[in-house]
Amino acid sequence: MISVDKHAAPRVLMLLYSLPPVPMGGAELQGMKLAAALQAAGTTVLPLTWGKLWHPRSGVFNGIPFVRIRSVLNIITDIPSLIKRNRKPASVPTRILYDDSREITNQMTGRVGLAMILRYRLFYLNCLIYLWRKRKQFDIIHVHTIEWPAFVAVRLGNRLNKPVVIKDSTMNGITNILRYPNGGHKQQEIAAYGNFVAMTRMIHTSFLKAGVPSERITDIPNGIEITPLPSKASPWKQRFIFVGNLRQQPAKGIDILLLAWKALIKQYPEARLDIVGEGDLTAYQEFARNMGLSESVHFLGKRQDIRQLLLQSDVFVLPSRREGMSNALMEAMICGLPVVATDVSGSQDLVEDGVSGLLVPVANVEALTSAMIRMLEDPTRSIEMGRRGYESVKEKCDINKVTSRYIQLYQQILSSRS
Repeated sequence: MISVDKHAAPRVLMLLYSLPPVPMGGAELQGMKLAAALQAAGTTVLPLTWGKLWHPRSGVFNGIPFVRIRSVLNIITDIPSLIKRNRKPASVPTRILYDDSREITNQMTGRVGLAMILRYRLFYLNCLIYLWRKRKQFDIIHVHTIEWPAFVAVRLGNRLNKPVVIKDSTMNGITNILRYPNGGHKQQEIAAYGNFVAMTRMIHTSFLKAGVPSERITDIPNGIEITPLPSKASPWKQRFIFVGNLRQQPAKGIDILLLAWKALIKQYPEARLDIVGEGDLTAYQEFARNMGLSESVHFLGKRQDIRQLLLQSDVFVLPSRREGMSNALMEAMICGLPVVATDVSGSQDLVEDGVSGLLVPVANVEALTSAMIRMLEDPTRSIEMGRRGYESVKEKCDINKVTSRYIQLYQQILSSRS
C-alpha cells in the first residue's frame, strides 16, 4: 500500500457524471476505483453525482459512500422526465453500420438539448447550496470527465475558492464542450482555471490546442489492479473476444469488426468471436445472421465474469473509432492476451505495434482483417506479444503508482496556492 501522512493528505471532493441507479461508463468506474485507492492511501474522498427526486440521497458503490445532489428544485426537470418515461417510447431501429467516408464517427457532434442544459444548471445550484456550509471540509475538487461536470466544477471552484483538477476521459472531451451553448466561452473558462490530467498523448495535445498552459497538464494514465501474469490454461483455440458497450456505436467500431470477421472466417472457418457488452442484442444478432456469421460470432450481453471470459480467449480485439484509455483493453492486457486495436488514444499509449500487440488504422476493414489473421498465423509470437503487453500495463498503470501520482499532484496544487 501507499504510505501517506494522513494529517497532510488532501481532502478531495470528486464530481462524477453518473452513479447507480443511473448507468455508469468507463470514466465513472475509473473514478470510483481511484476514490477507493485514494481512501486506502489515507486521503478523504467524497464522490458527488446528480440525482432525481425519487433517488436516495446517498449510496455506496464498491464500498465507497457517495452523495446524490438534488433538491425540491429538481421538480423543474424530474417531473417532465417522469412523464416522458411513462409514455410508450417510439420504436427507433438500432443503427449498426456507418459510412466513415461521409460521416463524422470519431467524436460527438450533436448539439446539447434543453433537458441537459437544465440538468447541469440545476446541479450547479444544488451543489453550491449543499457545499457552501461544507466548504471548509474539503481542499480540492476533482472532476473525472470533461463534460458538463467540468464547467460545473470550475464554477464551484471559483465561488468556493477551491482548486480544480480535471481529467479528460476521452480523446476529444475538451473539444466536445463546443457542443454546448456558448461552448467556446465554456472551453476558455475551463482552460483558464483548471489543472488538467491527460491520460494519453492525444489528450495532452488536445489540451494544448484548447489553450491549456503546458505547466498545468500532468500526464497520469488510468489505473488497474496488478495481478500475476496467468499461465495459458487452455490450448490455442482461435478464439477472439471484444468487450465494450454496444450502445456506443459508432465509437466502438463493431460494424468494422464484423465486416473484418466475415473476411477472416473464409481462411479460418473454425475461429470464434465473442462480443461482450450490453446493447440491442437482437439487432446485432440479426445483423450478424444476415452476414452469415451466426455460427462464429456470439453476442454474450453484459457479463460479470469478464476476467474468466478473457482467460478463456486467445486474442483481444478493440476496433474503436475513438477511446480515452480503454478499461477493457487494460483488463485484457493484464490477463496476458495479445491485442489487435485501432491506433487511437489509449491504445497507442499501451500497445507497441508489433511488440505488445498490433495497431491498425481506424475504420479500415482490410487492415483489421490482416492483423487478426497475423495473430492466428503465429500463435507462439502472439502469446509472446501478450506477455509483453502485460509487462507494459504493469509498468504504466499500476493503481498504486497512479494513486500516488494523484496525491502528489493534489499536494503540489495546494502548496502553490498557499
